[in-house]
Amino acid sequence: MAGIVEHVANVVLPVLFCVLLCFMPPSAITYLPVARYQSEEAPGVAGFILVSTTLTLVTLPLVLTFWAAG
Repeated sequence: MAGIVEHVANVVLPVLFCVLLCFMPPSAITYLPVARYQSEEAPGVAGFILVSTTLTLVTLPLVLTFWAAG
């Protein structure tokens, strides 16, 4: 039994953590350099952050529910 617990702790959890991070939206910190150095692109980046954050609010509960059930 200890071997299974070590396997889960060493292999499975980091993989699941990476999958969870893939579902997170980009941070607003990506907007700051764009607004400063490429200001004409700033509205597009802000829109991308808005859309991706909205999609995260929809998909993340589904992913976590599937993850908890699995």
